[in-house]
Amino acid sequence: MPSASWCHNNGYMQKIELKGQETEVPDYKRALLEDEKLNFMLSKMSDVFVDLKYPLQDLKLTIEQVEAALQNDGKNVQDSKNIESLNENLFSIADIDIVIELDWNVQTNRDRKNIAYNIRAIDIYTGKLIGTVANSTWESLGDPYENFYHDEITSKLGIALQSYFEELMSNGREISISVMIAENEMNIGFETEFEGESLSDIIDGWLEKNAKQTSFYKNEIADNHTRYDKVFIPTHKENRTMNKAEDFNKGLMQYLCNEPYNIPCKTIHSSPRRGILVIGEK
Repeated sequence: MPSASWCHNNGYMQKIELKGQETEVPDYKRALLEDEKLNFMLSKMSDVFVDLKYPLQDLKLTIEQVEAALQNDGKNVQDSKNIESLNENLFSIADIDIVIELDWNVQTNRDRKNIAYNIRAIDIYTGKLIGTVANSTWESLGDPYENFYHDEITSKLGIALQSYFEELMSNGREISISVMIAENEMNIGFETEFEGESLSDIIDGWLEKNAKQTSFYKNEIADNHTRYDKVFIPTHKENRTMNKAEDFNKGLMQYLCNEPYNIPCKTIHSSPRRGILVIGEK
């Protein structure tokens, strides 16, 4: 997908109002409709990754899926909040691990042109950079400059991606889980005991048993809010489908809702890399 920087430099931004303030977000849909060069570059990029055995999700089709989901919920896709939701949900709707950001600029000088480019692979679960290819090169005006990055992607990003997936399969997928306590008639809190064990220890024990690794960071933000960071979960569920923070979180919810605890709780959809569990509500 085009980077936010590319969208800004090429005039593909849209103004929206969020929380009373005007802000700009990338207008991917208009960029795809109006910029033939962008579509060609994305197609060539897709060909490169197919050669690497990493087929890409199509950005245009993903946007259409998100818009359809919003419309099915009775939401206007032109509303400011829904535009922001569309951009945020691109990754979760597509069910992807990685986004490939493309940024390039071309400057012509007599019979040659300088092509500066930056291609980044980003883990959407952690926001961490997996690998990057950045360079600039001079080409003759007649050369098909769209092919200039093929070898570098194959050598540099290909190696980085292979290392990333090997580490992912070994260590698991990194997510965070937020557990919140809502006001409830049962006065349930993190120190409330069930079967002689505090709710906090029950949650800790479940995570230690079900996470890929037993070590994680527990941030006790407040009496009614605890966040667990660097929780590594298996990449796939038993049915071999991808395992996301929301799926892992539902396992914790079911554990608490059932015998012997019968604790009322619910999950809230947040993002592929963050699960939210609310204690005290169904």
